[in-house]
Amino acid sequence: MESTIEQALENRGTVIAPAFSIGRIRALLYEFEGIVRCYTADGGKKGAAARR
Repeated sequence: MESTIEQALENRGTVIAPAFSIGRIRALLYEFEGIVRCYTADGGKKGAAARR
């Protein structure tokens, strides 16, 4: 999932996530936010390693 989001950010694209449950989509959005913050904070270079 993380690599898909990073690729979408690099391509200035969109990620579509199905929302069948409010609790699950809330958890997904929380993860998305963490990935995007890390990606933008390091200029998109470190990727997954920056979050760990």
